[in-house]
Parts: sequence; structure tokens; C-alpha cells
Amino acid sequence: MNSSLSFLIIALLVMICACGDSGNDGKTMMPADQKDIVITIGNITDRTGPAAQAMQYIDLALEDAILYYNDNDLIPGVKLKLESYDTQYDTAKVILGYNYLKAKNATVITSFLPIVPEILSPHVNKDEMVFFTANANAEYLYPPSYTLAWSCLWDETIYTQLKWIATNHWDYELNGPARIGGAGWDDGTTSIIFAAAKKYARAHPDQFEWTEGYITDFTFSWAPQVEALKDCDYIFLPVMMHTFTREYYNAGHDKATFLGNESHTAFLGMMSESGRWNEIDGMLFAINLPWWGQGAEEEVPIVDELINTYHPGNGNEIKMAGRSYVTAFLHPMLCEIIKIAVEEVGPENVNSRTIYDAAQTFQYDLPSRSNYLNFSATKRNGYNYFMISEAVAEVETLIGVSDWLPVVHEP
Repeated sequence: MNSSLSFLIIALLVMICACGDSGNDGKTMMPADQKDIVITIGNITDRTGPAAQAMQYIDLALEDAILYYNDNDLIPGVKLKLESYDTQYDTAKVILGYNYLKAKNATVITSFLPIVPEILSPHVNKDEMVFFTANANAEYLYPPSYTLAWSCLWDETIYTQLKWIATNHWDYELNGPARIGGAGWDDGTTSIIFAAAKKYARAHPDQFEWTEGYITDFTFSWAPQVEALKDCDYIFLPVMMHTFTREYYNAGHDKATFLGNESHTAFLGMMSESGRWNEIDGMLFAINLPWWGQGAEEEVPIVDELINTYHPGNGNEIKMAGRSYVTAFLHPMLCEIIKIAVEEVGPENVNSRTIYDAAQTFQYDLPSRSNYLNFSATKRNGYNYFMISEAVAEVETLIGVSDWLPVVHEP
């Protein structure tokens, strides 16, 4: 790839060629042994739209986790089956996908697309269908609902990230409050992030001054937003950050420290391919685990085990693409929750409700941090800790700059 422009042209061609393919893309994973009870996991994804770059590895990790549990007979009496639906990142196709997966006898739904929770949560609550997602706004999780999010709430992520910045990165006592703003898509998540940052700034006017958050309808051109944010000290970037950073630096700006989260890491491979890590040098990421080569493999060894088992020789390529495949450690958690339900009620009695009940007892510990993630009868978001890592252009990787940070629940 010579530039991000060539990527966008290719991506648009792919979407045009696939415009008639709305629905199952043929990626049905059938268990080999039909003597066991089959439990179907339904996956609402994007295979041919703007989120496909990240979702290809998230989906690959899900497929590998299911293969691993089936190949090793980790849930006796049960074989897991995967059905997927390609929404092309079109909000109008989310419910179409959900209905398709129900017709395929899905017992549990999973989706890492940010557009899905807002649309799907009322439906899964009505149907009592358990739904696991990467993240969601509190209103879709509480009062305790059938939607469970692996991560902490977006607003809590922002509170924790900004608290760390004020304590460790910006000397507000010397320099006054840092000017902070952002730009992003109307994807159901960006507005939550901006609202949380604004709320934190209002609670701590000595530390931050919120300027503005610009939300667009899936644009790839950011010139007006770049101009409006040029005087900010910190800028929350769009998830597909490469188009914004290119325009920011082409306009001659270099003042701001960029801010991102785990979602942005899916596009680090693109920054490497285009030779533009210099544009994100110093960017601060709120992430759920240490980066590759800095402890991630030791904290969640299942990731390397899956890579070595199903993709021998391709581990570096998978890791260089960013962090999408690290969801490989979340997908086995879903399989473990299903296993708990099977152990409690027997394979023949497992349904969405029993998986939902089992999830409420689930806790996951890391070697370095107990109660790293858990659900309960009253808790629908998982992570209890995360950390801050910094982009270092010289070595084209993320370097940890914080210890484990307990989630901050209020600004």
C-alpha cells in the first residue's frame, strides 16, 4: 500500500462489488460430530463495509476459539456452531441480521460492532436472548439487561484516562487547563466519549477545558474538524484515525497529543504499511492489556496458543495488524460461560436464559491482577482495570506508561 488513499479506493471497490451481499456470507462453521448437542453462537459482523479491516481478525479469533473448544472437547456433550451475518456496517441491517441468526437457532448473540448495542438491546431484552458485546452505553446495560459488555463503560474509560493525564502527563498547575476536543463518526460510541470528556472537564475546570466534539456521518475527510481543533492540546481521534492524522499533519499542525482506545489499535497495521507512525507518535491509548511483547502473551496465553494452533507461521502478521485478534481471549470467556451453563443444567437443557444466568457468576483473573473482569446479578460491564500505553514511532509499537488503573466510576 503506497498511501491511505489507495486503501480507501480498494475498500470502496470492495463495498461496491459486495453491495448485493446483505446477509450470511457463507461462513457457517458446522461441528463435525452431530451426536453432541449443538449450541449456536450468532455473530453480527462487518465483512465488506468500513469496519471490515478490524472485524476480520475479531471474527478470525471467534472462529479459532470455537474450533479450539470443539477440537479439544472442552464442553463435554456439546459442539459449538458459528453463524455469521454481514451487516456491511449498515444500521438498517442489524435487525435483519438478528432475525437471520434467530432463524438459524442461535442461542447466544455476539457482536463487536459499535452500531449494534443501541439497536439490538431492546430486542434481546424482549426476546430474553443473551447478547455479548465489546462495549455499550449504560442505558443499554442497566437496569441489568440481557446485554453484557466485556469492557468497562465508555464514560468510565474516559474518566480514568483523563485522570491519569492530569496526574501524569499534563502539568495543569504550571500550564493551566489543557484544551481538549475530538472528532469521530456517529457510531453510537463517539458521542458517549465526548459527553464523558465534557463532563470530566466541567468537574475539573482547573485541569481541562472542553472545546468541542465534532460528529460526522461516516466521512473520510476531516479538513473542517482539523481546522477547528488545531489549537487543542489533546484530541480524541476517529477510530479510523489515519485519515484525520494525515490531514492534521498536512495542514502543518503538531501541537496536540492524540487520544485513543483499544478500537484504534485495529488500524495500527495500516499506519505501518503507509509509513506514517510519525503522525501518531506520543498518542495515548487506553487499552485493556499490555501490548504485544510487553506482557500480553503472558497475561493471556490462550492468544498465542490459538495463533500457533491454527495459524502457525502467521503470528507476526496477525499481531502487526493491531489488536483485533486479542479478542481471542474474550471469545474463550464466552465459551467458558456456555460451559458453566452446561455443567449447571446439562447439555440438553441449555438455552439463552441458562447462559445468561451463568454469565452472572463469571469472573476472570489475570496472572498479575485478580478480578480483572467479572459479571454479577447487578453488573453488566466486565473490565475492572485497564492501562495507558503510548505510541512510539521509532519502534512502531505501543509502550506501557502506567500500571493497572482501577476504573474511575465518577468524574
